[in-house]
Amino acid sequence: MKRLFLTTSMLIAASFVFTACGDQAATNAGNGINKPANASNSASNATAAAPANTAAIETELKKLISDYAASTAKNDTAAYDKTTTDTFMFVSNDGAVQTKAERIDSMKSGKTKYETLTYDEISVRVNPEGNGAVAICKATVKGTN
Repeated sequence: MKRLFLTTSMLIAASFVFTACGDQAATNAGNGINKPANASNSASNATAAAPANTAAIETELKKLISDYAASTAKNDTAAYDKTTTDTFMFVSNDGAVQTKAERIDSMKSGKTKYETLTYDEISVRVNPEGNGAVAICKATVKGTN
């Protein structure tokens, strides 16, 4: 049972990271990310990027995790849809994989029904650039899958 909670927790936490990161290709277009370290870019060298506000990112991610848990515990598929990306994947304790659409269909049909879902001991690590983060937490889940 602990393995189920740990596996579910890790997968859900990973989905938040992918949700929070966004489209890096669009974000990094033209900023020299893929250029060699010795390539000159006077515009980017003239002004150093401001450090990320990691506390604000951590607070925002913890709120997203809390909102996700609350909506999922209520089997609120509309809120679940808003808090997960289209590329979201759910891996159950037996290794079965569901896409976001399959997961929502399962919740709507009653095959998946949550009674409670809580996350405790939430630890968030934000990278220095502020464009990526990892959330690790302990999930307590009661329901049918």
